[in-house]
Formats: sequence, structure tokens, C-alpha cells
Amino acid sequence: MRRARFFAIATIGVASLLGSCSSGPPERISNDTTNSAPQNRSSVKLEFLGNEKIPNTDLRTALSALLVDLEMAGVDNVAVEDAVYELTLFYRSQGFPEPQIVGAWSRRDKTATIRLDITEGRRRYLRRLDIEGNEAISLDDLQGCFSWASEGKLGSLAKYVLGVGSEVLGLERAVFTESALRSALSCVESLYRLEGFYFVETTFEVMENPPGQVRVAVQVIEGPRVWVERPIEIDGVESVDENEVREAFGLEERSIFVPRLTLVIRGRVLDYYRTRGYLFAKVDVERHVDRETATATMRVSVKEGERARIRRVVVDGRELCWDSVIERYFEFETGDVYDSDAVRKTTHSLLRSGLFESVTIEPREIEGDPTRVDLRVRVVEKPRYRVALLAGWGSWERLRGGIVLEDTNVFGSGHSVGIEGSTSFRHRRAEIDYLNPHVFHEDLSHEILGFYEHRENPSYTFEEVGSENGLGYRWTQEFRTRLFHVLRSSEVRDATGSVPTALKEDVLLSSANVAFSYDDRSSFVNPQDGSSHRLRFEYAGKALGSDLDFLRPTLSSAWVFPLLEGDDSSLSSLRLVPAIELGGIFKLSGTDTIPLPERFFSGGETSIRSFGQDEAGPKRGGDPIGGESFVTLHLELRQSLGVMPMLDGLDGAIFADAGSIEESVDDFGGGRWLFGVGFGFRYNTPVGPLRVDFAFNPDRAPGEDLFVFHFGLGYPF
Repeated sequence: MRRARFFAIATIGVASLLGSCSSGPPERISNDTTNSAPQNRSSVKLEFLGNEKIPNTDLRTALSALLVDLEMAGVDNVAVEDAVYELTLFYRSQGFPEPQIVGAWSRRDKTATIRLDITEGRRRYLRRLDIEGNEAISLDDLQGCFSWASEGKLGSLAKYVLGVGSEVLGLERAVFTESALRSALSCVESLYRLEGFYFVETTFEVMENPPGQVRVAVQVIEGPRVWVERPIEIDGVESVDENEVREAFGLEERSIFVPRLTLVIRGRVLDYYRTRGYLFAKVDVERHVDRETATATMRVSVKEGERARIRRVVVDGRELCWDSVIERYFEFETGDVYDSDAVRKTTHSLLRSGLFESVTIEPREIEGDPTRVDLRVRVVEKPRYRVALLAGWGSWERLRGGIVLEDTNVFGSGHSVGIEGSTSFRHRRAEIDYLNPHVFHEDLSHEILGFYEHRENPSYTFEEVGSENGLGYRWTQEFRTRLFHVLRSSEVRDATGSVPTALKEDVLLSSANVAFSYDDRSSFVNPQDGSSHRLRFEYAGKALGSDLDFLRPTLSSAWVFPLLEGDDSSLSSLRLVPAIELGGIFKLSGTDTIPLPERFFSGGETSIRSFGQDEAGPKRGGDPIGGESFVTLHLELRQSLGVMPMLDGLDGAIFADAGSIEESVDDFGGGRWLFGVGFGFRYNTPVGPLRVDFAFNPDRAPGEDLFVFHFGLGYPF
């Protein structure tokens, strides 16, 4: 379900692959240069001798493709020569310029053994890289092409923290190969050509002294920057406005010339014509680049062809969905002028519906009639039913589990119905959800939700049953709004004796809500950048059948700022994450007290982490009673710790939380502020990070904990 916001832990398995060499003396070793006939299919083993710097597992991996062929075709002297050749190439790719490899083979029963005797020779490491002649592009940008020249993750970390390089600490160094260097130079030239330096050239000199220590000097010859000569000539434009075609080029008043510009202009002109029905238009772009004048002249030739209309639309692959469900997403119909933009929008809308794995729309030319076209819509539907088992852990609830059952395409209507159940030691919830994703418009949806919830809190237990019913509108992929009604009945049980009687009242709440959300984070699970914002206004009133009258606005915002962007080291994953949460309950006429289930509480794994669940804020006799207003601020610095393979997926964090929660909304932010600082670790899984936080209270009052430990799933904000 879309509302499956419940905890899951991915189980991660670790497997190891062990290789072994055959024992016992070979029956025969052959170095005969004559070619023997391949034997029948049998197993093939590899033996490596003399390798010191490259482990056997890497060598076997390098020969894995060849090994599959040999097990099919058999082993002979030619096969051994192939193995020697492949292994020689591999060694050169690892920085060994002159490896010496001798191969031999033997057979015993149905097992052929290839023995490879290796003299690795010296390995070349990059000691220094100098780049000269660059003026238009900075050295930092060019060094991005030489990522292989970095000192490795451990070396980069040591250089950042200690100020010393890998040679001092004996850590991994950059291996040098000429093929990697030439690839880097090709990258440099591509960067320059993207900036208009069409005639750029690069040269290099490799110096090795002492043996194995390489210094590379790269010289960049930029040449002139080439500009597009205006106006661009156009031939063949008859049925449309030539000025509109020129605007379709998308060029600025003064544009640099890049090699792919001819393809870009051709594609834009074709798209211009195809959005106006000229499906079979042909466009050709010629260019001439003059070094002396540093200009590029271009000529666009167009053959417009006939304007085509849609004769019919055929849908293939539909098995579950009604025709009307698919057709409501169409931006075209029979008789319309063909429009490539309408085709793109239709494809996007069908995919965004969530009903299809893939969608393609192909125009088909009608033989003998260039004025008409058929559209063939091919869809691959997603499975109708979905089952998910969920599990997790929380500091307060402890072990949690759940199940989700969903029918994503009820009777082929495109509507969905889902049932979710979840339980833990202190919490139980069940809900059923109905969604119509397309009400008059593909971005307007209708959702009905019914739920039951039982939850134990530190100072009381409550049971709640209710429903939500409303409309949602998707303005953009990032920005959405909801208008909905909430009806719920809350019953307070087992409240501690110190909690005031007025706060223990059972409540029937009926409220109208409007909510706004904006989320452009790069990932919901492990975001590297972007922001998330939620704003909700809730009005409860006796006119709606509610026991309470109040207005309750709430806001939550979080930002993810990547630091050290463009850095090639592992430190490029450093992120600064600030967040704010606040809310208030403004009592209206006829309401004097807000009962416990409707109040704000603070403290716990997603709030001020130096406190236990609900322990931050007002209390009576040591028991939390919550408040009518709150504000919470977070600041977290996250950094990947995956500097070694065994630590891949592990992040570290240091954080600071601060907040205030007040019994009366009139005292918003004006009471005691509570603080928490600490550090934590997150291990990334497909459903979110497993999180451990250690929090310290720097301003604790009597009876408050000095240290609090939290363990859970997902980021706190």
C-alpha cells in the first residue's frame, strides 16, 4: 500500500567463494608446440605459480570467460596460448608492463589442469601528475578525468585527516597504465570540446625514475574557441513559420559550437515538425568548422512531407485493465493531427498510473496514404496482487512486524484496495484503504481509509477507531495537496494516577484538513540531497460533530545539503541535514482542555534523542502529559564510513537536537529548552538504514537520564 510506512529490515547474507588446487602429481605435462585435438568435455582447473602481488582469486576471475569456453570445447595447446594471452593483458591492465607467463597443461582422468608460471616483473605506480597549458578549464575540473590517479580511499582519508599521503603510511597507491592515461586524455579533450574548443589537442610524456615510480606530464593545447556563425541557413521550410523553426534550434544569441550540436538541432527541428503532424519529415544538418576564423557555419535542410492524422489506435497487451481505464490517459483520439508531444505525455501518464511495467507507443505508416497513421499502444501490466511481510525494531515498541495485502487493479478498474496489519509489544494497528487514482483527471485522486489502533504510551494507553476520506491533487511530481475529513473516536485507558482527570476524557473528533507536501529528495530511503516539507491545517468543530473545537497547524521541514561536492574521495558523501518541526493547538469557543490523544509529545528516537519516549516536556508526578505547542530543531552531519569493502553501506553521524514543548499554546517556545547531542551509526538496507544513536543530555534536570540509547529503522527526519 502507498501508506505502508511500517518498518522493514532487509536480511543481508554474506557468501564466500573458496577455490582449491588439485593435489597429486599430474599424469603428463606438455609444452609441445604442436596442436593437439581437443578432448571431450571435462572440468578444467587452473594453477598459478609465481604470482605475488595479484591473488589467485583475481586471476581466476580474469580467466573466467575463457574457462567456460574451455569446459565446452576442451583443452589443447592453443587453449593454453589463449590463457597466457588473456592473463598477460590482465597483468598489463594492473600496471605490470612486462609480465612473463609460461603455460602448460596436463590431463588426469576427466580433469584438465592448466598451469601458468608467472614472472610478474615490476609494477608501475603514479608518483606525480602534472597538467599544463589549461586556461579555460580549471585544474580541479580536469583532474576529474584522472580518477584512477587518486591514492585510494584509505590514502585519501589519511591525506584529509593527517595531511600526509599514502606513500608515507604505506597505503594503497595509484597504479599506472598507459591505457588509463589515454582514456583520461580523451576525457580531457571531450571536456574542452563541450566548451567550444573544437581543435583541442593533448600530448603527454611518461618518465620512470626510479623503476616503478612514474611521473606524467600532460600538455594541453587548447586552440581557439569556436562560435556558431549566425544566421543559420534553412532550406525547405514551406508549411510552417521559418522564425518558429529557428526558435526551435534553442540557441542563444551567441553560441559556442560543440560537435553534437548538429544532432541536437536536427532532433529539435524534427520534434518541432512531429508535434505539428509532420511525422515523416526529414531533416539534415551540414556543418563546416574554420580554424582561422574560429567559426562554424551550419545549413539545415528540411523535407516536410505530408501532415498526418490518426486513423485508429490499437492497444496490445491489455489483460486486466478495462479499455476505458487505459483510454482515459490518452492525450489524443481518432481523427486528431499526430502530435509527438501528446504521445510522450500519454506514455508518461500511463507509466505514472502505477498499473504498467512498460509502455510504448509506435506510429505505423499506412501504405499508400502518407496523410494518415495508426498508433499501436503496447503495455505490459504489473501483477494485480501484492503481499509484503514487514519487520523492524523501535526503542519504545521493540520488535515490530506487519503484513500488507493489496489488490492494485480491482476488477480491472485501475482502483486499488489494501489491507495492512502491524503489531509490536506496545502497539497494534489495522487499516483498510481504497484509492481511486483518477477522478475526472489523472492528477486528482480519491482515498478512503479506515483504521483501528491500540497503543501503550508511558503515561497512558489509548484505543482509537476512525476513518479518513478525501481528495488529493498532484500539481507536480514533487508538490501535492490533500483535502480530507477525519472522523475518529479515542478512548483513554490505564492512565497513571498523577495525570489530571480532564486529560483522560474520551473524545469523538471530527475535523476538516488541508495538507501540502513538497519532496524533491534524491531518494526516500537514503537521500543524498534535496528537501522535504509538510504543512497541515486541521480544524475540528462541533459544527462537524466533534467533541472539541480547535485549529491545529503543524509543519515539518528537512534539508539534505551535500558537502565537498565534486571531490573524488569517499569524503564526497558528507551531508549536512538540518530539520525543524513545530505545531500548535489553538482552542476555540467551548473547548477548555485538550485530552491526551490529541496533545503533542516529545522525546524518543525521532525527536529529542537525549530523552526516552515522550519523556521530554511537561509532567505530572513524573508522568508525561504532553502539551499544546512544540518546536523541535535538528542538525545532523552524516558521512559514509565505507572506506573498506567490509564497511560498505555503513554511515556515521553526529547530531544535535533542541526543542521546547509547552502546556499552553500561548507559551509557544518560551519555556524550558531541552537539548541532546550525540553520535550514531546507520547501516543502509533497501528499506532504509538500521540506526543506532547514543545521545547525551548536556543540561539535565534532576531525574533525567545523562545518556540514552536508541535503536531503530529509518532516518529520524
